[in-house]
Amino acid sequence: MAELGNRDDFRRTALPANGILTARGAARLYAALACGGELEGARLLSAATLKEATTGWVSGVDRIMGTTCTMGGGFVIGDSGAKPVRPAGGFGHSGSGGSTAFADPAHRFSFALVKNRMTTPGLDARLTSEIRTALGIASN
Repeated sequence: MAELGNRDDFRRTALPANGILTARGAARLYAALACGGELEGARLLSAATLKEATTGWVSGVDRIMGTTCTMGGGFVIGDSGAKPVRPAGGFGHSGSGGSTAFADPAHRFSFALVKNRMTTPGLDARLTSEIRTALGIASN
């Protein structure tokens, strides 16, 4: 899977559910979303579009991941996992090999973890817990 994801031809392919970002780029994107759709004077989404994208549309078992989640119009809403990554009022998405990014609008906080190799899950939950504790941001 990692070999495929690192091929230039694959990375140039316009897939409907794919993104290639640095952690800094993903964190800035989610920072804008955590701040109502705007960051440093640049508006990415209107308030109405952001609300639509982050309102739960369907809940149930994700047939790919095998976990229960709530999906909005582009984001996973909250986190119902045993080791939550996103806060209850947050939204974001996880990717292959344990990469993840999310916005926490209640605290105007964003987080992104990208990896250069496939690994087992769990690092994202540990990191977000430690960072939130260090910043004094309440967990779920």
